[in-house]
Amino acid sequence: MICPECGIEVKRHVCRACQAKRTRAGMLRHQRRFLQTWLAGQIELRVKRVAGVLHLELFDDRWHSYCDTEMFSVHQRDFVRELPADLCPACITIFHEQVAAAKEVR
Repeated sequence: MICPECGIEVKRHVCRACQAKRTRAGMLRHQRRFLQTWLAGQIELRVKRVAGVLHLELFDDRWHSYCDTEMFSVHQRDFVRELPADLCPACITIFHEQVAAAKEVR
């Protein structure tokens, strides 16, 4: 079979890389619901430090960050209301994109 998204030959309907992209896109869409609640001041954000860099943890997925850094090895997390100044730049960019999308859905 040929993966309909990237065109490489695969044993299943979609290759692993394309499936991972689909899953990530779905999880980012899922964040919008939580971000609307965050915007209303009802929940806090969660951050974890991985290899010295502070990342923003996805809601409903404590093992990945907004920038897709895997955080399996880190168990210590902090709860914050505002974005920390030393947050990963990629996390900040994706977070702001998702907040803008969450505001549009309202």
